[in-house]
Amino acid sequence: MHQTMKIHRNKTLAGLGLILLLSAGCAEAIEKDLTDKRATLLLPSNNAVLDTTTLTFAWQPQDDALKYELQVVSPSFDSALVVWADTNVINTSFQLTLTGGRYQWRVRAFNNTSSTPFSDPWGLVIH
Repeated sequence: MHQTMKIHRNKTLAGLGLILLLSAGCAEAIEKDLTDKRATLLLPSNNAVLDTTTLTFAWQPQDDALKYELQVVSPSFDSALVVWADTNVINTSFQLTLTGGRYQWRVRAFNNTSSTPFSDPWGLVIH
């Protein structure tokens, strides 16, 4: 009888362990849906005219985002001749050195299950 109780107790503990493992895995797998949110750009400001070539692109953090995708093109997304950046970053800023010309940039936030749409592009000119 003692052996039967020990086996029953081990099965119960194994079952509880499995439940804890599955519930921990589910908690990590459930992430907020970002599709109805939008990234907010900060710097450089829209239509900025600059004399410097090393720029810091910055945006507001998005709740529940794990990373951000930054895209910088010239002269515009409608007629991109050069893609200067298409990169994923975990921070809310990224430094990039460009040459003189016209540019547009945009950002989107994402996690493991969804992403925001890209922000409306902001333009800038470097002299």
